[in-house]
Amino acid sequence: MASVDHNKSIGPYFDSTGKPVLRDSVIVVADILGYSREIKLASQLGQSSPFLNFVYSALKDSFRNVDDPSGKKWIAKMMTDNLVIAYPVLGKGVGSFEFSQACYEIGHFQREMMKYGLPIRGGISVGNIHVSDLLVLPSENILAEMVEAEAIASMPRIVLLDSSKKFLSLHREIFEEEEISHLLWEDSDSAQFVNYLRPLSRPFLKEGRDLLLAHKQFIEGRLKEFSQRQRIYFKYVWTANYHNKFCSSEPEFSTPEFLIESRST
Repeated sequence: MASVDHNKSIGPYFDSTGKPVLRDSVIVVADILGYSREIKLASQLGQSSPFLNFVYSALKDSFRNVDDPSGKKWIAKMMTDNLVIAYPVLGKGVGSFEFSQACYEIGHFQREMMKYGLPIRGGISVGNIHVSDLLVLPSENILAEMVEAEAIASMPRIVLLDSSKKFLSLHREIFEEEEISHLLWEDSDSAQFVNYLRPLSRPFLKEGRDLLLAHKQFIEGRLKEFSQRQRIYFKYVWTANYHNKFCSSEPEFSTPEFLIESRST
């Protein structure tokens, strides 16, 4: 078995001498909704090994699009069901590119995980952090946001946390990129969240049809499964409403074929 060289200190969160450093970064933290429940159910059914293989395959397939194998541009770490992706702000930029990149890539990861019936939720922060093979260490305010991200998001959504909202208020030019204004939506509670279905709109119509139908069927199944468990049920009500809002915003998808019937929500 190959040994791990813990003295190998390279990457964006080390200086030129190999010393670990904190860097201003755009940080995504997320977890899988209902993960503990699914593990318990698999154990009760004697299906722990198949469940392991299923989750591993889902993560491997979904993760490849948010992973940087070189470790030079950003760092992605998965711990149990918790995902941390840190995009260090390097050079003379203020972080606009890294912020946009974080929104695009977590949306892609979220969309891919939904294909496997594994919704995720969490938040996006902007601040100092160190991420390496041995350690994830954020500054105090970012740690507080990361801890609270699950509760703040609540629903299967990736929301902007306070530090990222402050960042956007200081750098409104980010919204000059038209796609970002479509990628970030405002929810009924005024939270801004990543519109992860956005890439399914034109010109991705063919792929979008199949994925939207699968998305619809998954949500309808969960609404039926959890109809008597209100706390979980309303999380999928939110997802159904988001699905319908997206479909209604796209003429090609605003038909009964794609919409979830209102009686389901």
